[in-house]
Amino acid sequence: MSVDDLTFTLTSDHLSKHLPGLAPAVLTELSLLTADHIIDRVGAALSEGMSDTHLEEFDAISGDHDDATAWLEQMRPGYQELTPQVVDAELEKTVRAVLANDPEAGRPLDTTALPLPDWDSIVNTLSGRYSTEDTNDHRVILALQHPGRRPLHLGVAAREWWLEVFCSFGNVSDAHLTAACRTALTAGRAGIVAFEDSMIIRFAQPSAGLTVHGLDAAISEVFTTARAVIDALQATPADSRSDN
Repeated sequence: MSVDDLTFTLTSDHLSKHLPGLAPAVLTELSLLTADHIIDRVGAALSEGMSDTHLEEFDAISGDHDDATAWLEQMRPGYQELTPQVVDAELEKTVRAVLANDPEAGRPLDTTALPLPDWDSIVNTLSGRYSTEDTNDHRVILALQHPGRRPLHLGVAAREWWLEVFCSFGNVSDAHLTAACRTALTAGRAGIVAFEDSMIIRFAQPSAGLTVHGLDAAISEVFTTARAVIDALQATPADSRSDN
């Protein structure tokens, strides 16, 4: 890992801890700018008093963390103590400046209200909040646990203009699935979802302001409905039951 990457990671971790109210895109941009400034400040502190030849030597290896470390240990004894001082001072200065202009940046965001504007942000959210078993282009399979029962597998898929949360009942006929959905709905144990081709589907619209909360709600609705449908199917002949 390069010095630039290490500095960005350190900066991003520090700022996200002390400025939890910043939106992710703002945090990333601020981390990049601050990391660049830190590198400049550290470079100025470490290069003080060095000759042009030494500076050229270091510039040639500065992209490699191990080589740069070995060179500094030889040419700048004590740099380990100097570098953290400069880094900490710049990070503290940045946090103070942000909070002075935006006190809310120091308070945690309601992450469930964060927008999910694209598929990458949806995948990252799903990976952080659920157990994912398979992820490929525009589809994620979730394995949702339920005490005393086998995991229920739900899919989240991106279409051209909308998002789908679905549960597939591959060995259940459409007629039996329709009857089971009706039974679950009339018993008040399921949400209203579409069903076709042996699966139940809940639609969401990312372009209409999909949030983490909205995605969670859609997944929860399909999970609850699917469990209720499975229970209803258990009353049907064995050859028409789902294997979920």
